[in-house]
Amino acid sequence: MDNLAIVAGAAGFIGKHLASHLLELGMDVTTFDRVPVEIPGVITRVLDLTDRRSVLDALNGMEPRWVFNLTGQINHTIDWPNQRELMNQHWLSMLNLVEAVDKQRPEAFVNIGSSDEYGSQTAPQCEDVRERPIAPYSAAKVSATHYLQMWHRCIGFPAIVARFFLVYGPGQDTRRLIPWACTTLIRGEIMPASPGLQKRDFLFVADAVQALAMLADTPAAHGGVFNVASGTPISVREVLEIIQVIVGHGNVDFGAYPMRNGEVMELYADISRITQMTGWQPRFNLKAGLEATVAFYQKQADTI
Repeated sequence: MDNLAIVAGAAGFIGKHLASHLLELGMDVTTFDRVPVEIPGVITRVLDLTDRRSVLDALNGMEPRWVFNLTGQINHTIDWPNQRELMNQHWLSMLNLVEAVDKQRPEAFVNIGSSDEYGSQTAPQCEDVRERPIAPYSAAKVSATHYLQMWHRCIGFPAIVARFFLVYGPGQDTRRLIPWACTTLIRGEIMPASPGLQKRDFLFVADAVQALAMLADTPAAHGGVFNVASGTPISVREVLEIIQVIVGHGNVDFGAYPMRNGEVMELYADISRITQMTGWQPRFNLKAGLEATVAFYQKQADTI
């Protein structure tokens, strides 16, 4: 089998970091996404992964060792107007990829799940509880998780679900919480925020992609769901206060926004399963990860 890794959804924040990490591991990397991906050393293919025929044709003759599926839009809105499109981005992309590589039988097929699959389950959330999706996005993720576990039970398909909590780091969309805070405070502006009482679990992106590679390299993980997180809860308020100290100026207006209706107040992971299975543990504590992230956005601001 070739030393080929396929990364579907590599135009996204985590996908780009994963493709670069796999190159560092000595893998040959091919990416598939709706837009071109510019990463030196990576072969990129522009492809609509919800189109079954296009996916089958594109992967015909390829014999990947590892397949990573990071496709689909992240959107936690309950009343998202185009639910069918959102769910298809996750469900059909996964199904088409599985069908395209099933006969080649890669060593691992790693699908990215979400902590949102847990909904309001009691923290720390562990993989054995029943999911409680609270939006079309999380429902699509749960559907993919259960299908892949079924397919593993039925035919031994080497599926692994990596259930991410809140991954952050350099290059993330500035509409997300941490990069939004970094860029706003770097400009010396006031950042409006909720009271920030909700507890969350933040993981630096370098740790996240290392976890994906280690799961792919662990045959005993096949059929399993694994939380990928720091395992350490912290309030959103505390995170924003740390960023403010690192930046050195700007201000956060806590309480400018109300808490969202139905807000899950405690969402943080039990990571004992992935640690016991692979030996993986986060290498970056929150302060170190935030310092690296602030430095990235500070450099961007300096070049404008």
